Parts: sequence; C-alpha cells; structure tokens
Amino acid sequence: MFFMNKQHLIVDGNLKKNMAGMFFPLLIASFLNIFYEIVDSFWVGNLLGESALAAQTICLPIMLIFNSICLGLTNGVSISLSSTIGSQDESKAKSIVSTMFLSSTGLSFVISAVCIAFSGGLVTLLNAPAEIFTISLSYMRIRLLSFPLILMYLYYAAVFRCYGNSMTQMLAVLICTIINVVLDPILINIVGINGAAIATVISQTLMVLIMMASNIKKKYMRIRIADYNRGVLWNVMKKAFPSIVQQCAPSVSTGVITSLVASFGVVSIAAFGIAGKMEICLLYPAIVINMVMTTAIAQCAGAGRTELMVQCRKWGGIYALVIVVIIAPVFVVFSDQFTGLFGGDAKTALIVQQYFMIIGAGYLCNCYTNVNAGYLNGVGTPHLSMFLMIFNYCIVRIPLSMLLADTELALSGIWIAVLCSHIVAAVASVLVVRRNSWHVPAFLLEIIDPHKKKKNQA
Repeated sequence: MFFMNKQHLIVDGNLKKNMAGMFFPLLIASFLNIFYEIVDSFWVGNLLGESALAAQTICLPIMLIFNSICLGLTNGVSISLSSTIGSQDESKAKSIVSTMFLSSTGLSFVISAVCIAFSGGLVTLLNAPAEIFTISLSYMRIRLLSFPLILMYLYYAAVFRCYGNSMTQMLAVLICTIINVVLDPILINIVGINGAAIATVISQTLMVLIMMASNIKKKYMRIRIADYNRGVLWNVMKKAFPSIVQQCAPSVSTGVITSLVASFGVVSIAAFGIAGKMEICLLYPAIVINMVMTTAIAQCAGAGRTELMVQCRKWGGIYALVIVVIIAPVFVVFSDQFTGLFGGDAKTALIVQQYFMIIGAGYLCNCYTNVNAGYLNGVGTPHLSMFLMIFNYCIVRIPLSMLLADTELALSGIWIAVLCSHIVAAVASVLVVRRNSWHVPAFLLEIIDPHKKKKNQA
C-alpha cells in the first residue's frame, strides 16, 4: 500500500503546482503553530505579567533545541524515504518507516526523562534571574513531558510530506490550536503559568492522535517490529545526523543570545521573547521551504529526474521570498501594537522595534540560505548544509554577539550580529551550491544508472 499515492509525487505532473501544493498547506500549518505559541504568550503576558512571560522565554531555548533535533531527524528520514519512494522500492520504504519510528520514539522518551532529571541545572545554565527561577523551573518540567509527542507528530508529518500530503498536518494543527485557545485562559487562571504548559501537552496529545487516525485511514505507513533493520538505521542516521546538527545550530545560538539578553534584565528578556514569537512568522517560510526542497529534490533524485532540480530551487525561492516580503514590513511598522498584545509596556516596545528595524533585511537572506540548504540536503549532501549552519550561527553569530554586547551598542550590538550572520550565511550558501552543483553528483548517478558515472566524470 506504500505507493498508492504515487499520483501526488513531486516528479509527476506540473512541478510548479506540486511545489505549491506542498509548500502552502505546510506553511499554513506552520503559521498555525506560531499562533499556537503566540496564544500561550498572549495569555501569560496579559494574565500574569512580564515576569511570567520572561520565565516562559527562559525555557524557550530548551524547547527549540529538542524541536530542532526532531526536525533534523525527521528531515533525515525525508531524504531517505523520498528518494526510496521516487525509485519505487517498497520494501526499503517499509523498513525505513518502522526502523526510524521505533528508534526515534524510544530516544525521545530517554531525552525527556534526562532533561526532567536535570531541569534545575538547565534553568541555571540559561541564566534565569532569581525572581523568576522557581516558576521557570515548574513550567519547564511540564513542557518537557511533551517531547515524545513532538517527535511523533513531526515524524508522521514528515512521512505524509514524502507522499505529497501536507493538508493533514495543516488540519491537525488547526484543530489543536483551537483547543489550545480555549484551554489556555481557563487553566492559567486555575494554576498560573503551569496552566499554559498543561494546555500545550493536552493539545499536542490530540494532535498526535489525529495524525495516527489519518494514517490508519490513508495507510501511508505501518509500524512493524519485523521491519526493523539496524543497517537501515545506520544509513538513515548518516543523513539525519548532519540535519540534526544544522537544525540545532540556530537553537543553540538562541540559547546563548537569551543568556546574553538576560544580563540586561527582565524587561529585555520579555522583549526578546515577544520579538521571538513575532519573528517566527518571518523564519518559518524559510524553514518550510527547506523541508519542501529536501523532499522534492530527493524525490527527483530517486526517480532519476535530475533536470527538475533547478526548477525546484527556482519555485521554492520564489514562494518563500514573496511571503517574507509581504510579512516583514508589517512587523516593522506595527511592532508597538504587537508588543501591546503581550502586555509589554513602552520600554519593551522600544526594544522590540529596534530589533526588527535592525534585523529586517536579514530575513530575505535567510530564505535564500534555506533554499540552498534544502537543495544540498535533497541531493544527499546534508553535511554541507550542516557546515553552513555551524558557520552562520556558531562561528559568526555567537562570537560576534558576545563581542558587540560588551560595547556601547549593548542590545543593539546583539541585533547587528544577527543581521550580519544572515548576510554572511546567504553569500556562503551561494558559493557552496555553485561549487558543488556544476555536475550531477556521482552518488546520484550510481542510484540512477551506475553506467553513467564514468561518462559524467569524463
């Protein structure tokens, strides 16, 4: 039953239409996820004040890092599974699905347990001010319970995406966002900031159940212990590990920057948290097109349709850039009003406004970087995307932020460092793609037709 949805593959029919059919439902699902998080911050900020909002912000890097691990892992699965679907290897597809689901779900429970055990140390590491330490810790411990749910949801979404189905993910997130909107104010009024965490865990549980029910109906995958294969695990992890690192790099950077911002006080943390919630709307189009590009390019490779790769890059870039160009000016112009929605005062609003005024143009660069990173993932060279992200966030952004934060620029210096890293990463991504795409990569030729390898190299 694995290839029953072959008519929805990227390589069949109109490429432009197929790319749009994957990109826009997935983007809408991502925006609903953003709204999901914004609702939490809206109620926490307005019902409990800036200290509670700062406590929520302190916990954000840990959640981002785990989300990044899950996105990287499932992105690695997408690379292998999409290529396998394109080549019509049903037996291997079954093995990939079962092996990676069983392995990754088990890992998520282990990570959740370890993080809960050392949650006090994590809050200390993130430099939480003494006045918000206790509520930060209690909020984090509840949110850590959701780790297995996040992994299972993203895994189902990745597999569905490999078969050209982004609509189910969108509908699941829509339903759960509505549930979260209803539960948040009720539970926050009952148990304080912990109510927001409990509402999130409940709605995420429902989201996983919806994805499971959809899978039972559509029969995209069936998890069987008999299909578990250690060799498949090793092969997929070779692609997944670089994806995990490249997804984690921004989250590690956010953790360091959160710690830097925390040294400027609670108001600065609250402002950074508000800006971060708003900023996701400008980062998600790039993240989504990275995922779509990875799936599309890998499918093209598996089906031997390497001539479609350039068109995938073209339309992927157009779709993502158009969305960002439309949204970015809104946040710059109306930053005061958005800050007010989260209960921020005039001082908080000023910091948020400066943030977007400085970083604004960087989001366009970030789109282009992710288009190129998705291409590199899809052609089976995720290690190059990994190096790009490490260069961007760890070699450029973190050291430059630490350097400029200690100057008279203060917070503005951190924002300037973020802008510089976006620009440098975009330039580097162009150079890497040009250096590595002047011919069809040798490993693709071996997949498509081993006899063509020598001809290409000649």
